[in-house]
Amino acid sequence: MKTVRFELTCSRPVPFYALMANHYLAKGQLDISIAATGNVYQLEACGHQADIEQLADDIAGDFLMSAWLTATKITVIDKGCGQKQALAISGYTPDYCRHCHSAFGDNQAAEFGNIHLACPVCRGEQAWQQSQLNSSVVKDLCRTLLSGDSIRLSDGSQLSLNAMAKDTDAPSILVCNPNTTHQFFSLTAHQVLALSALEKPLIQARAIDNSRLPLPAYALGFGYDRETIIISEALRQLGVDFVYLYAAAPRLALTWIDGAWCEISANSPCQFESAPMPRHDATWAQGIGSHWHKQVISCKPCASNSVKDALQVTSPQSLAQAALLGVKLEHGLRPNHHTLGLYFSSRSNGQMVYTDKDANIQPFLALPSLPSRGDELLAELKQGQHASLLAKFEQHFPQTLIRLARYQLAQADSLSALMAMSAILLDLDDKLSPYITANLSHGDIATLSAALQACAESHPSNNSPRIDFPLVTTEQGLSINWGKTLASVMAFRLADPDSIAQIAYGFHDSLADYLANWVEHLDQKWGVDAVALSGDEMANNLLCQRLALRIGKNYPLLVNRRLAISGANVAAGALYLKQRRR
Repeated sequence: MKTVRFELTCSRPVPFYALMANHYLAKGQLDISIAATGNVYQLEACGHQADIEQLADDIAGDFLMSAWLTATKITVIDKGCGQKQALAISGYTPDYCRHCHSAFGDNQAAEFGNIHLACPVCRGEQAWQQSQLNSSVVKDLCRTLLSGDSIRLSDGSQLSLNAMAKDTDAPSILVCNPNTTHQFFSLTAHQVLALSALEKPLIQARAIDNSRLPLPAYALGFGYDRETIIISEALRQLGVDFVYLYAAAPRLALTWIDGAWCEISANSPCQFESAPMPRHDATWAQGIGSHWHKQVISCKPCASNSVKDALQVTSPQSLAQAALLGVKLEHGLRPNHHTLGLYFSSRSNGQMVYTDKDANIQPFLALPSLPSRGDELLAELKQGQHASLLAKFEQHFPQTLIRLARYQLAQADSLSALMAMSAILLDLDDKLSPYITANLSHGDIATLSAALQACAESHPSNNSPRIDFPLVTTEQGLSINWGKTLASVMAFRLADPDSIAQIAYGFHDSLADYLANWVEHLDQKWGVDAVALSGDEMANNLLCQRLALRIGKNYPLLVNRRLAISGANVAAGALYLKQRRR
C-alpha cells in the first residue's frame, strides 16, 4: 500500500477540476481525499500499486487539459493532508466531459447529435432541457448553411459559410475539421494544444495565402458547447472545413506570452483573491469596474457611471501606472520593487514607466502621437529632413502615397497606429480595401496592424533590416521620432521593393531591441529587477517573442495571468494608485 498525491497547478481557478475532484471523491473506489489551495488542485489516494496506476490513467483522461494548467506532479507521500468533503465549485464548467463528449459528438456513435444525452459526471444535459435540437434539425441547419444562408444558434450567435459583413475586429472562425486547419492557418504547437483545451478559447492565427481567407489573421476556435460540437461535426462530414462565427457575446480570447497563456480582455466578471488593502475602494478603467472587499477584488465590465464613488482612470500615464501595479499585485511584489512596465494599448497612448527609489512610478517614454490625417502626416515629412526621401518614394510608389493621404486615424498615438502606417507604406492595405474604410476605425487599425504582423511572421529567417526608433524630446516628455521610423521603412522598401516581409519583421525585431536598450539604460540609472508586460497590444505574438529574446534573457518578464492583460489588470491595479479621487 502506498499514498500518492496527484497535483495540478493552474494560473487561475479551473472549476472543472474541482468538479472532477468531487466526482472521484464520491466514487469511493479507493481511499481518496481532495484539496484545493489557491489554484492548486490535489487528489490523494491510498492503495496498491496496480490500483494507483489505473487511477493515474483515469485522472489523465478525465481531467481535461486546461489552458490555465501550468504544471502537474505525482508524489509519493507519507501522510495526506486532503479532506473528505466536496470542494466548492464557483464559475463556469463546460457542458461536456470525456464521459459524454464521444457519445454525442462523434458521428460514428449511436447517440451522435443527442444534445440531451444524460451524463452522470458533468450533467451537461441540464443546460439544454429546453433545446429542440435533434438529428433532423441538425441536417436542416447544415442544408441552410450550405445553401449560403446563415443560421442562428441558441445563444444568439450566428454561423455563416461566408463572411456576412465587415467586422470591427478579426473575424471569428469555428473550426469544423481540425485535420485540415494547417492548410488554412499557420499554427504553433502550443496554439494547437490550446484550441483543444477545456475552455475552447479563441486563438489569433495567421491565415495562409488563400482566396477563401482574404484577411491577414483570424480568431479561431473549436466547438465550445454541445450545440457547436454537434453542428461542427455534422458539417465536417459534409466536407466543410470551417465556418464564420458571429458571437452574440465576446468569448475567451488568449495570447501566448513568455511561455504561458494570458487572457487578452475581460469580457465577464472575475475575481482576484488574497489582495492587500488598497488605497481606493473602487475604480473604473477601460470599461472595467473594480471593487475591493475583504481581500477580494471583483472586476466586471460596466459603464463608468455605474461604479459608485470610483476613481476614474483615463490618462495614459495613470493607465500605465495602474497596469504596472496590477502585475505587481499578481506577483506579490512590494511597492518599492524596481519593476519596469511596458504598457501598450490599442485605445490609449502606449507608455514605458519605471519604479524609482521612492517607490513612485515615473514615466520614461510615451509612444508617438502621429498626425491623425494621412495628408497631414505626409506634409510633415515633406517639411522635414526626409523630404528628398519622400520625393524619391513618391516617384517609385505614387499610388501608395495617394492611398495614405486619404486615410484618417481614429487613434493616432498607439503602437497599432504606427504599425498601420508602416503597413500602408508596404502596400499591405491594397488587398484589404474591401474590408477597411478611409476613416480608419479601431477595428481597421487593428486589421492593418495584424497585416504587418502576419507579413513579418511569414519571413523565413531572423535576418532583417534595422528600423529606427530614436528617442525625441516633446512637450510631454520622451517619445519616439515617428518620422525617422517611417523613413526607415520607406528607405528599405526603395532599396529592395520585394523585401516587404523582411522589413515587417525588422519593424518588430528592431522595436524589441530598442526597448531592451532603454530597459538597460534605466537599469543603470535606477535599477530594474523585472519587466512587466500589459495591454492588449501585447497580444502581438511576434513582438512578445522578440521581447522575450531581447529583454527576457537579462530580466524576468512578468505578466498578470490571473486577470486579463487589458482592462481587468488595469482596473485592479488602479485600486493601488497614489492618486486622489476627484
